[in-house]
Amino acid sequence: MRTLRGFGPQAIAIMGGLTVATALTVFFLPALYAAWFRVERASADSKNGKQ
Repeated sequence: MRTLRGFGPQAIAIMGGLTVATALTVFFLPALYAAWFRVERASADSKNGKQ
């Protein structure tokens, strides 16, 4: 089986796109959601079950 020259740059472009898409999903989307719906940060007391 022989290799084709076009697959190297294509593989790099696909991996770069997947990396950027994953970073946006993990970091940008939750921040956008919190800003849009005005989500407040939980205090230390509410994390421990105290009110």
